[in-house]
Amino acid sequence: MQSQATNIIWIVSVGSAVLAIFAIAFISVVLTSHRRVFDAQKAKIEEVTKSADRYKALFDHSLAGMMKFSIDSWHIREANHALLAMFGCPTERECEQCFSELPASTRDSIRSALQKNGMVPEQEFQAKKTDGSEIWLHFSARVIESDQYAHAVIIDITKRKLIEAKVREQAALLNETQDAIIVTDESGRITFWNRGAELTYGWTTGEVLGTSLQELLYGGGKEEEHRLLLEEFRQF
Repeated sequence: MQSQATNIIWIVSVGSAVLAIFAIAFISVVLTSHRRVFDAQKAKIEEVTKSADRYKALFDHSLAGMMKFSIDSWHIREANHALLAMFGCPTERECEQCFSELPASTRDSIRSALQKNGMVPEQEFQAKKTDGSEIWLHFSARVIESDQYAHAVIIDITKRKLIEAKVREQAALLNETQDAIIVTDESGRITFWNRGAELTYGWTTGEVLGTSLQELLYGGGKEEEHRLLLEEFRQF
């Protein structure tokens, strides 16, 4: 009887030990699994943090103006230093005021594009700085959040617009002369053809823009004449 009791105690002890081993193994597996999940989540958080830091650095130090704004109200949630300097604004609130003074048609056009397509690839318009002076802006934006906010990149193109206006004025003056004036790009394609050239050669501006000057005027055995003409111009 004592031997039987001893056997039972031994079997119970062995069984308990086996159960304890299984329990320890199970706990170990669970802890390892949780540890892997934790490490994976930690890695994701670290990657997101790094991405956020990179974005923040780009946002703060970009030469282009950047802002996060409300699609509906044009409330500026965040603006970088370049944008504030562009408008001569000490704070985001003054910058917000500048955008609130844009023509309703401009604001509505941007809002409609963002709501319909989620982006504004590019748009050019005039705005006023805090001192009242006007600037030309190249504006692009994209909706990247579900809370009706968009991120915009804004570039001051005032100098480019002034140069374009001056070129148009000069072109108008060149059109008044009876002399043929032709301008080509580096590849020899015609980019300007005044009225004097139309009268001299018979082709209209629309017919020749983008065509090769050599093929138009110096084809059919006149290649050497064209080469000598180019050499003469290079000496200036």
